[in-house]
Amino acid sequence: MIASIDFTSFGSKLLNLRESLGFTRKDIEYMTGLNKDTIYNIEKGITIPKYETLEILSVCYHEDLLVLLSGYRSSSKLIAFERMLEDLIYEANTNALKIIDREFENIKKYILLSNVYYYNTAIEQYELFILGIKMYNEKNYTQCCTHLENALMVTNKNFNLKHWNHSKYSIFELRILLLFSISLSYLNETSTSNTIIKYCMNTIEGVSDNQINVLKFMITCLYNLSYNYHNIDRHNDALIMAQKGIDFCISNNMMYCLPHLFFRKGIALHLLKKDSFLYFLQQGINLFRITNQETLADLFIKITKDKYGIELN
Repeated sequence: MIASIDFTSFGSKLLNLRESLGFTRKDIEYMTGLNKDTIYNIEKGITIPKYETLEILSVCYHEDLLVLLSGYRSSSKLIAFERMLEDLIYEANTNALKIIDREFENIKKYILLSNVYYYNTAIEQYELFILGIKMYNEKNYTQCCTHLENALMVTNKNFNLKHWNHSKYSIFELRILLLFSISLSYLNETSTSNTIIKYCMNTIEGVSDNQINVLKFMITCLYNLSYNYHNIDRHNDALIMAQKGIDFCISNNMMYCLPHLFFRKGIALHLLKKDSFLYFLQQGINLFRITNQETLADLFIKITKDKYGIELN
């Protein structure tokens, strides 16, 4: 655990804190009884600070240094990077990928300074996941699946499409598996895609955590199930999943994917020959506009007119 903490950066932070308060090391020695050379060594990352030392300094610096120290763990940096990767699934855009590439280089340099073997395994998985995301954005779903399958094999050596349900997955691996299943639907593997998405959804439901990406994960599952059912002409099932997604968004006060879900509901109602379809399609367009997604609003208006002959505004 100690080897995975960046004490050099933590020490620099303590130096900045002390100087921002106008204290010299001699001042801290006088106030706390801690030797000024000890303070110097901690600030230079030479000495690993004791628990008691950080407790004393916390009072002087008016900062919980034990909490602050936790942010300098390698694991914290990796988890933060994983959050950025997860965001790419939900909010795919070119600029975000450029940022990820830059951050990934920083993470790799950081990990090289660590002696923790598993971190190198994590780097390999991140790299393959990023390649998969890039291929997905380029609509190269075959290559996307290949990269994502390899990413899952990094930590699940026996993973393969035929026996995917024989493995256990971490929450991060579920994200990879979800994108893998979504890509499969574009390769006419809709049945397998649905089965995997339901597995992902049921598994993450057991996570007692309502952090934003867990909620987005659930919504993404419901939306893609609705879309998959639409593609195989199971429009009543598409309607049910779209409504579940809408209800989930509303109950959690989330706008994420809500316009898409209204649109999916409207299309399902149209194909089921229900009179209320137009209201939900227009609501979807209105929500796109309310959330400043004008490009998507225009795109969905065009799709609706070209494919279904329905005029929206």
